[in-house]
Amino acid sequence: MACMSHRIRERTNAHDAAGNSTAFGKGLATVSCTGIISTVWSFCELCRHQNS
Repeated sequence: MACMSHRIRERTNAHDAAGNSTAFGKGLATVSCTGIISTVWSFCELCRHQNS
């Protein structure tokens, strides 16, 4: 960002921080969803084995 005003740098930093927050939120949602799916899958397998 050579030869650009300090205000431009502040604006781009704000957008960068917002993008990082969004990426973190998406990652957290993915991990949470994976945990929920594996918990439900384990419960279904447990029920299936107990009823066999």
